[in-house]
Amino acid sequence: MVRHAVAAALGLTLSAAAALTADGLNVPPPVCLGTGEYTGDVATAAVGSALQLGYRCIDTAHEYNNQAAVGGAINAALRNASLGLQRSDIYVISKVEGGLTAAETTARLHADVAALGVGRIDLVLLHFPKAAPGSSLETSIQEQWRSIAGFVGAGGAAAGGVSQFCGVALAALDKAGVGYRPVLNQVGLHVGMGSDPEGVVSTAEARKDMAIMAYSPLAEAAPQLLHGPTLLSIARAHGQNVTTAQVALRWLSQKGIPYAVAATNPAYQAENLHAAASSSGFELSDADLARLDALTQPAGCPFWPGSACWALTCNRTV
Repeated sequence: MVRHAVAAALGLTLSAAAALTADGLNVPPPVCLGTGEYTGDVATAAVGSALQLGYRCIDTAHEYNNQAAVGGAINAALRNASLGLQRSDIYVISKVEGGLTAAETTARLHADVAALGVGRIDLVLLHFPKAAPGSSLETSIQEQWRSIAGFVGAGGAAAGGVSQFCGVALAALDKAGVGYRPVLNQVGLHVGMGSDPEGVVSTAEARKDMAIMAYSPLAEAAPQLLHGPTLLSIARAHGQNVTTAQVALRWLSQKGIPYAVAATNPAYQAENLHAAASSSGFELSDADLARLDALTQPAGCPFWPGSACWALTCNRTV
């Protein structure tokens, strides 16, 4: 297979479905394929290509409306004897949107399992904090988290987490009274936002039982990232085959932060996977990391405007 040859040539390592950090946290593999931009045949092809290249993590969500296509591609890969994959080799992340009632949340979670058709989901996330109609933000977060915790307890998912949660939202969740805390917070994070935007990294570190994962790690292909002088300088210093996108992704992987990155082109998928591989052939120096930490463009927020945390942080009135 051509893609197998590409993966072998790049020295890509097929990772296990999940890894334990030094703190004992069960987290996704270093690189996940993000599928939020794809539906139908495009989603099927993207997932199929990624799994052939060596991706072992697929990220989807209920509101992406692509779960049947994503699940179909996963099952096709499992049937492909040349890949030699078992279901436990592929880490599947799904999400349910905020602002729902407890009953609606549970119904969406069960619908996700049915649509994906791959059995138990590895990680389900509360996609963003939002108040349900007629309810407070705190009450809504707590009701939805109880539904997720119950879903995990019943075996529908192996673990539960959150996405785009700030400290205020996490504090509300902690009062849900279920004795189960999120294992991961998926947030927007890329070069240009600093090393700890809105305190999301330090908040996770202080909790000690929650990892951070980045989405949109390439800032939606922002020119300041792909063509920025600092990234170009660092990429060139590490050899002609290193791209600015790989430098930006390596910045995350060397911090121990897994990322979900979207791509349909197998060449770009391979580049994105290679950036985190131990065999990638390049390592950012402390000086490189410091230069990247200091960048302020492309600017960004860990929370999208649909998250209540956006109004509480990035859009707050000074």
